Amino acid sequence: MQMVESYHSVPATVAEELIKIIRMLARSGRKLFRQYLTQTIYKGNYQRLHSLDKTSKLMERINQALRDPKKVPTIGLTAKKMIAKALEESDSALGDACIFFLEKMIENPLVASSKEAIEFVHLILPPLKEFQSLYENQNIKIFEELLLTTQKEELKKIIEPVELGKHGKKIQVSQEAKLLIERIKIAQKSQDIVKCKKYIATYLIRYGDQNLEDRKVIDSIIEAFDQSYPNFKKELNDFIAIQLHYQILQGVVEKNLKKSITAISKYTHIFRGDPNIKFYHEIDEFEKKLYDIINQKNLWDELKK
Repeated sequence: MQMVESYHSVPATVAEELIKIIRMLARSGRKLFRQYLTQTIYKGNYQRLHSLDKTSKLMERINQALRDPKKVPTIGLTAKKMIAKALEESDSALGDACIFFLEKMIENPLVASSKEAIEFVHLILPPLKEFQSLYENQNIKIFEELLLTTQKEELKKIIEPVELGKHGKKIQVSQEAKLLIERIKIAQKSQDIVKCKKYIATYLIRYGDQNLEDRKVIDSIIEAFDQSYPNFKKELNDFIAIQLHYQILQGVVEKNLKKSITAISKYTHIFRGDPNIKFYHEIDEFEKKLYDIINQKNLWDELKK
């Protein structure tokens, strides 16, 4: 994860990744949540800020301020008060408040460049990064155990690609893809970078491995944006990698091998083994475990049929 100190603004991909880590942390139990997030916020002295409004009311004020350019500069301090108030309310309120602030950084560059945003991310990033590393190692072990304890025939069904086959299913996928492309074009027309990245990432994750005709349209839009915004393609790749990495871990936690293996496959297909892509080494570890178990269960020949 990038270190925020070297930026004048919080990168959207850093905020997005922190959102995913907080969600994983919340699923890991109250003890870890308090250790890696609540105690960290206390160390930042947020509890010294006082507000009579509830967290939900402060969220409303922030949303209202986003609609008024003159009030946008006030959002950082309001968000800080919101997080302080959430500390008083509950762990759930604190998690929601942190995610809410990070989402506003993604939505608005002025919020992302506020002193409060940079200080906040600088505060929570090191402990959350530490948790992410521990969580990753634990889940690789759980993933291996799930693969080992899954019967050979069941694992074969999970790994085998889904053949669309039926004409009706192909039409449905094509229509869904076209609707998403229309959303991308609307976002492109209004030069809404945040929505464009989100919609293109969604398209590539859902349909990037299905060789649809519309893929050329997506590629041309990506190239056009990358010429206007030189970092666009890298940020898009980071965003896709974050989503797929989270899906892999989510699948492990839910004991849903299909979700994890599908996300690994999509990552491999989209990025084609590029070691410069975010989470390459982490996802490569999951892929190696998968291939090891396929070898142990002598599944390669059957999967090639």
